[in-house]
Amino acid sequence: MLNVGLIGSMASIVSYARNLKNYKGVRIIGKSSVGAIEGSEAKSLVIPEFNRRELVETADLLIVERSSLLFPDLLRLAIRRNKHLYFSDFPDITLEECTDLLKLADEAETLVKIRNPLLGDPLTHWIAANWQEPACITLYETLPAIPDKKQLLIRYLYYAFTLFNAQPQKIRVSGVPQEGDGHYFMNFRLDYPTWSTFSIDLRFAAPAAQMVRAALPGKFLEGNALSGKALLNQHEITLPPPAVKEEEAFAALFEESGWYRHSDLPAYCSTLSMLNELLRKIELYTPWNNA
Repeated sequence: MLNVGLIGSMASIVSYARNLKNYKGVRIIGKSSVGAIEGSEAKSLVIPEFNRRELVETADLLIVERSSLLFPDLLRLAIRRNKHLYFSDFPDITLEECTDLLKLADEAETLVKIRNPLLGDPLTHWIAANWQEPACITLYETLPAIPDKKQLLIRYLYYAFTLFNAQPQKIRVSGVPQEGDGHYFMNFRLDYPTWSTFSIDLRFAAPAAQMVRAALPGKFLEGNALSGKALLNQHEITLPPPAVKEEEAFAALFEESGWYRHSDLPAYCSTLSMLNELLRKIELYTPWNNA
């Protein structure tokens, strides 16, 4: 029986507890909550409240809404003491910090899982589940405002690394100016030695939308990433969101032999390396210079 600690807002803790409720291999021993307790379900939740450090030291598994709640000392303490971690967000760390954490995790054999949000969307989940190469993937997103580039781009790059399990041999950046000031359309293309490509098309100052186009051997998919409505080889389909409860899937990993190979830290370090190169090229070739 694995002891689980939950860290985050009460809304997230309620969700985590609900998703783990029917899993027999774990026991939720405590929570470390932030913010107000709102809603009848949150108020009726009977889970002891812990000091955050005490919870880190006591639990076997920690499910964390925001990685910043452990920064910096508690994160290193958890990894050193073999407290396995699941993060719902992308940790805001540098490549050097990630490499240091990876070294600690390797020494302690601590598993760190980081949620991949695009695996929770219908079409991008379908691509991962049916993955073959060579492949040409295009993800097109429009946004009403210019976003923080790091968090937006990590979402795409982390997904790309999940698909290809490799860094690209070349990253290309281009922008097309629209009316007004600045470039409001940008294309980032990752080229792989398998004759595959992964393209990110972004348009700013436009109504929010997400579209996907994927060419795989014998399959061509295009459609709306949010609704799941698409054409697969010219036949209409509607793909439902994946039904996997990620917290339960995290806990289930420890029933397998060789569970440590499922750690996401190596992939996250590679993602941050790709991000650094992409940000450098964005700064050189586009005016997208917000923080």
